Amino acid sequence: MCFSSQASFVAGAAIIACSGLTIRLALQMSERFLPLASFPLFFGIQQLSEGFLWVSIDNPSANPSSAAALTFLFFAYFFWPF
Repeated sequence: MCFSSQASFVAGAAIIACSGLTIRLALQMSERFLPLASFPLFFGIQQLSEGFLWVSIDNPSANPSSAAALTFLFFAYFFWPF
């Protein structure tokens, strides 16, 4: 989202909640829709990791979270391009 940690956390939580609905509907209709229905889950995880990165940037005394950074970079450079 690139606005703030609060925006990333709210967006991530909302998107992950919606992904539960899309995955459930995909399982009810046909399992072949499951890969497409799981995209919101992955995007929500990326947004949550971005929120944790914002927290580490906003608080100079906090150590940057390497797990959050690696998760965000995984989605940005490896997952979404494919």
